[in-house]
Amino acid sequence: TFDTPAQASAAYLLVTTDLKNAKLSSRGVDEVNAIFDAAKKKAVEAANGFVLKKEFPQGVQKTASGKFRAAKCWGGKTRCIGTFDTPAQASAAYLLVTTDLKNAKLSSRGVDEVNAIFDAAKKKAVETVGVDRSKGEEGIP
Repeated sequence: TFDTPAQASAAYLLVTTDLKNAKLSSRGVDEVNAIFDAAKKKAVEAANGFVLKKEFPQGVQKTASGKFRAAKCWGGKTRCIGTFDTPAQASAAYLLVTTDLKNAKLSSRGVDEVNAIFDAAKKKAVETVGVDRSKGEEGIP
């Protein structure tokens, strides 16, 4: 159970993406159920940090074109994750990047390594969510 429709939508998108990537057709019932349970747990944990600011989820802004930009304030600057068709897609990308950065134990790494980790998390999130409209958008570099 989630507090907001946007939170539930972001969790749904995360679970759906994990299930799509798991190639379930070649797996048995017990394995499919275990994959679903793991995807559900991951999505619920990621959504725990989901906080609404004004009308859009944390890390999501509406652009002048009507699309939704996911951005993470991190390392002293705002970093664009990508621009998406819906706030749920942008939120899912934001949550994926946030989770990857949290798991990376960045305090013991150098600047170049930290930037590479962010770039890898961003790429993974955009590929997982499946829609990035950042090309041609003005805004956060």
